[in-house]
Amino acid sequence: MNLAKRPPMADHSLSRTRFGKHFIKISNNVSKTKSRFALCLRHRRMPYAFFIALCFFSTFHCFSQGVSINTTGNEADNSAALDISSTTQGALIPRMTMAQRNQLIGSDGIAGHAPATGCLIYQTDNTPGYYYYNGSAWAQAIGPQGATGTTGANGETGTNGTTGATGATGPLIAGTSGQTLRNDGSSWVANSLLYNNGTNVGIGTTSPASSAALEVSSTTQGALMPRMTTAQRSAIASPVAGLMVFNIDCNNFNYFDGVNWVPLNTNNGAIPGITGSITGSTSVCANATGINYSITPITGATSYIWTYPLGTVITSGTGTNNIIVTLGNTTGNVCVSAYNECGTGVANCTTVTVNNAPAALVASAGSEATTTQITTNWNVSSGATHYHLDVSTNSSFANFVTGYNNKDVSTVTTYNVAGIICGTTYYYRVRAENTCGTSGNSNTITYSTLACFVCGTTLTDSRDSKTYNTVLIGSQCWMAQNINYSTSGTYINSASEQTNNGSVEKYCYGNDVNNCNTYGGLYQWAEMVQYINGATNTATWSPIPTGNIQGICPTGWHIPKDAEFCIMENAIESGIDCNFEGFHGVTVGNKMKTSGTWSSPSAGTNTSGFSALPGGNRNPNGTTNSYLTNGYWATASEYSDATYIWFRMLGSGSAEVNRWMNFKTGGLSVRCVNDN
Repeated sequence: MNLAKRPPMADHSLSRTRFGKHFIKISNNVSKTKSRFALCLRHRRMPYAFFIALCFFSTFHCFSQGVSINTTGNEADNSAALDISSTTQGALIPRMTMAQRNQLIGSDGIAGHAPATGCLIYQTDNTPGYYYYNGSAWAQAIGPQGATGTTGANGETGTNGTTGATGATGPLIAGTSGQTLRNDGSSWVANSLLYNNGTNVGIGTTSPASSAALEVSSTTQGALMPRMTTAQRSAIASPVAGLMVFNIDCNNFNYFDGVNWVPLNTNNGAIPGITGSITGSTSVCANATGINYSITPITGATSYIWTYPLGTVITSGTGTNNIIVTLGNTTGNVCVSAYNECGTGVANCTTVTVNNAPAALVASAGSEATTTQITTNWNVSSGATHYHLDVSTNSSFANFVTGYNNKDVSTVTTYNVAGIICGTTYYYRVRAENTCGTSGNSNTITYSTLACFVCGTTLTDSRDSKTYNTVLIGSQCWMAQNINYSTSGTYINSASEQTNNGSVEKYCYGNDVNNCNTYGGLYQWAEMVQYINGATNTATWSPIPTGNIQGICPTGWHIPKDAEFCIMENAIESGIDCNFEGFHGVTVGNKMKTSGTWSSPSAGTNTSGFSALPGGNRNPNGTTNSYLTNGYWATASEYSDATYIWFRMLGSGSAEVNRWMNFKTGGLSVRCVNDN
């Protein structure tokens, strides 16, 4: 190795000694040199740093000089201050990290200040490479990209080098088992805060909890998680469930739940608040379309997250505060929460009941058949608000009984079909309905009315087995005796009022049961019609019933209306004015009265077969009168004043019939007429 000083003048080297194959030659100008020397290194492996260190302790006074490092002994090139020449080795300049580079001694002698322009180092981290100081900043020495070179031939395999000498024994450091060593700048010490016992790691503690993989212990410092923006957080590739960061955009910890990033503190002001009440239908039909749900916009929200029952589909407004949906057929909650990049606010929910059209129901056997009525029955259909009844005399329902084609019978599950024909087979079916639709037809039930009653034969009341004669007058079949029925079989005192107590009550004239046996019972109007449709003795019923009113009559019979009495009277004697108030006819009364039972001068002939008897009446004050002289028969028809009714009266001294009004609170006889 040769260190030489130039320009090439007379050689004034103190010595020129050969050490191995390398020369270091220093050549000095004779006139300006204060001292000169030459140093040769015999061993190639001796560090160059040793030589450089020696140079630091030498002084050169030269006008100019060139330093050459080579194996040939040649002097440095005239243009080079340092000329390194070798075909087997390179030159190593200082190698350091970026942090070390930034702490180089500056031109002013202060660490970290600007070094000399042109200062060159090799950086080992953060984009390794050669860096030089350009006067204002460190710049990487990168040349322009050249053309792609050709691949050269493989070189020969080199021989193994000799084994190096064993290094000196390292320092022995005493410490607690599990402590991690640290270098304090001059030596290794065992007072590090990091402790590892092979199972648990402690920071700030040498006894981490056995249940903790890592325990950080301090009373003066906290643990600092990675801090990043929302965008940086979202850019983390394949985050694992449980990964946690601190979101500096939202001032909140975020953790990854395996699907989404979730804020740890939902009360953070950056997260949208709880939503207000949801506006929209809470009871809807299955598969309903165009159903709207909305909330008032939430401050800070950028979108809204809706959840809804299974089968529901948002058709408009996804991600907004106002959605339109098509519902499925499942009841559940519609919920919404406000969202922004900092997290999702607390959800608000409303329960939505999804209603289906009723299921097809099951009709059951008919009951309580009479000659003019059957009772239809069916099971409850869940969710039904109405039932519709069809009744026909044809099993295929090719035609319908009048009024019973899809008849709305409200919410009942049993319904009396009245005014039909005796001895006839009927068919009925039912459908259930609600606001969401109508079910299919039920099964079909077959049921028949009782055989037609043969008027003129004896009627037996199935309730108490009493028998009554019957008579056909014109086209009507009448009982030829007054009804004598009470639920208990006895009478109540005429001084008391008959009441709506679930039992049929009767009066006997003079409170004598024998008079009931002969003339029948006496009844107030509300009692005889059995309080149907809210009927009372002081107010009208509501609504006014249509069809026959059975009241206290046996099944298949009913209380006659005012018009039905008029039909009978005209069958006995034609030309009677049914709208006349008072006595009418000529001898129609005598034809209705029995002979020999009325007070004189009765002229009853009973040619009609009506067999009227003079049973008297009960007055509204509870007394009875007119026994043997008058007979009074109630109708089901109210007078224009709701406290009165129309009735008929026959008297022993009159051959006519009196059509007049009477207080409902009186007590009159009742003559039933057949439904057919």
